[in-house]
Amino acid sequence: MTFFLLPQTISNAVYEPFTLPMSLSLSDYVDTMNRVDYNPIHTSYTPKTSHFFIMAELIQLHKLSFTTSLHFGSTSCLEYLTYIGKKGTHIDDGASGSYSLIVNDGAFNLSILSYQEPHGCFISKIENSTTAESIQYLFKLCSSYKHVYLCKPESENQTSSVKYVIAIDFLHLPDKENLKLPYYFRMKLEDINSVFGQTQLEHLRFMEYSKIKSLDWCLKYSIPI
Repeated sequence: MTFFLLPQTISNAVYEPFTLPMSLSLSDYVDTMNRVDYNPIHTSYTPKTSHFFIMAELIQLHKLSFTTSLHFGSTSCLEYLTYIGKKGTHIDDGASGSYSLIVNDGAFNLSILSYQEPHGCFISKIENSTTAESIQYLFKLCSSYKHVYLCKPESENQTSSVKYVIAIDFLHLPDKENLKLPYYFRMKLEDINSVFGQTQLEHLRFMEYSKIKSLDWCLKYSIPI
């Protein structure tokens, strides 16, 4: 998995009518990848969805500690938590009180942080980290948590633009208004997006090359296509 730490922010109470979408940058940025100790566990359990592997990777790599969790969007993320014996509640089943882990697999919605307990953690799927809405989303999360990571799990399709946000140590609820972004935050995010974009492009090129190579092989040996 490749992941980056976004800078912590403080709400400046300076508003702007709209946020410009992110432009692509080719400047180099390298972050250190954390690694976990792998202890193979032999089991007959067969995961039902890819979310099982994604959640396992995100929770173990970032060493997330939690007792209760609340889920928004897809229910697939609950599978891994059930496997490791952790209690998980989906919002459709009713929610009350606060939770040490909140998982958002749906649309951008910061109001769900009202369920977050102090110093809790947050996982959120993000389809595209270059849109105006996603930039505001990430900026506000960085002001609400002590550490925020933008991740691309190895178990996620490497040719897609899907990423995951890991926010650790909840401090306070974010502002509701559209905040003016500091220059340093935008530049940091552009660098991170350029690295993710380059990796995605390399996988797309390799996939296309593999297709061409397979076609050439079929033509060479007169194999029907």
